[in-house]
Amino acid sequence: MIYHTKPIKELKHPGFILFEGMDFTGKTSITKNVVDYLRKNIELNTEYNHNNGFVEEGVVNDHLLSKMTPREKSEYVLQCYLHDTLPGEPMKFIYVMQDRHIPSIIFYSIYRGGMKLEETTDFMDRCIKPKHIFLMECGYEEQLKRAESRKILTELERKCLSSARINDQFKEMYRKIIEVYKIPCTRIDTTSLSDKESLERCIKVLMDTEILVQGVSVNDLFVDFESRVYESTVNLRQKEIELGKNIKPIVITNKMNKKGQYISVINNGRHRAYAAWRAGLKEVPAYVNYQPINEIDFSLLKHISEFTFKV
Repeated sequence: MIYHTKPIKELKHPGFILFEGMDFTGKTSITKNVVDYLRKNIELNTEYNHNNGFVEEGVVNDHLLSKMTPREKSEYVLQCYLHDTLPGEPMKFIYVMQDRHIPSIIFYSIYRGGMKLEETTDFMDRCIKPKHIFLMECGYEEQLKRAESRKILTELERKCLSSARINDQFKEMYRKIIEVYKIPCTRIDTTSLSDKESLERCIKVLMDTEILVQGVSVNDLFVDFESRVYESTVNLRQKEIELGKNIKPIVITNKMNKKGQYISVINNGRHRAYAAWRAGLKEVPAYVNYQPINEIDFSLLKHISEFTFKV
């Protein structure tokens, strides 16, 4: 049987998840913990990105910023967000866990640049959008304790911690910015949560909403290792599918060659994939990785239709 590759140009960047919030809310450590969890437990190739609030590198000229007033900085950086992009080259595709983006500069612009929230809505509409936002919050007294480990505070950080009343005002403004942004958001109060508990809440949302999951064509799936499966497991999964039970996402890698072609290879979940194929499904949910390779060698691949049962 002859199998064909698919054109890389069909692939779309999987997008990014945004972690936002004021300083000393645990945002950065939680973002990094989410990345570690997804890599180890889901086998999803993802990365933590801070990059001063941008996805793309080199968007802002730091030399220019040093000469600007807070208002000028706000106007300039907001314009820069209109040039921020996700990588368009599939060879660079990876799921991004972004530590701050446009809501943080809007927060700065309001409290340091003297802007009004309504002045920023055009930028929110025109910039690249995350798939989901986790807004981290923390009680005032706990923020004060966490700030003790920081030797130097910015002017905005000092203002935020100057009183409980001002801290509450800042918190409410962050919520309003996210609300105006119109992106699905989950607020997590880390005041009395451990790092593990905060991580678990984020992961539950990611798993329940399946915002990291893509639909992939069953008939386009291959394996490059063991193509034999257990009949009892496949039969069980097929029965569940036929009864309408949702399939747990499989894990695949889109392996892309230099000729602009790719092939989808199963990393984890071949029993579920084969059961779906036998049940006549067109698509299965999947966590998708991306890997550049030199050549696609079909002699090393087995199509899903060629799977056999272990004896």
